Amino acid sequence: MDLRVREKNASDCAVQTETLTGDERFVETTRTLHERAPEPTRLEVLPGEEHGQRLFETDRGDDLESWIDDLIETACDG
Repeated sequence: MDLRVREKNASDCAVQTETLTGDERFVETTRTLHERAPEPTRLEVLPGEEHGQRLFETDRGDDLESWIDDLIETACDG
């Protein structure tokens, strides 16, 4: 499997993925955007196939809720 990610347009951080299947392309695109983002950044990739609200029902749900709370506190503290 080829996991190369090519830059399509650096000005808007758009990327083009090749030969990726299923959710892999979304994870790789997200990793590329994360790498290009200015600091501070944080990327958490949760294992499994749950999406949306069902993520909160997984064994990482409490962690996810805590990360969101931290983000809100950080963003709204300024």
